[in-house]
Amino acid sequence: MRTNLNVALQAGALLAFAALRFTAPGWFLIILIVTLVGPALLTVPTVLSLTVLRRRVLGPAVTAPFVACAGFLLAGGLLMPDFGDTADSVRAPLTVLLESAGLPAGPTSATPRTRCAPR
Repeated sequence: MRTNLNVALQAGALLAFAALRFTAPGWFLIILIVTLVGPALLTVPTVLSLTVLRRRVLGPAVTAPFVACAGFLLAGGLLMPDFGDTADSVRAPLTVLLESAGLPAGPTSATPRTRCAPR
């Protein structure tokens, strides 16, 4: 992988993570913004990709961790739920995106659940 492509991949994953987190705002987003550890930890792959920029091409042993970091960052941004003050405010960005597209975001049942009568 070329190093400039790696920098673009890492920066794009970081920006996508931030955009996805803002689709389902809650206390986790506020904590992530207020603390210094969260943003510093998220920028580590991007900073490391800038440090290896002197190399023109990255070998497979170096490319694999960078691609995995970008993929896991996107997966975390999509699937990690955020919580609010009420029980129904726990939502993941994937759920918000599916609901805005008009698709069912969770398990749905065609018939309502009923309790069995005791014998």
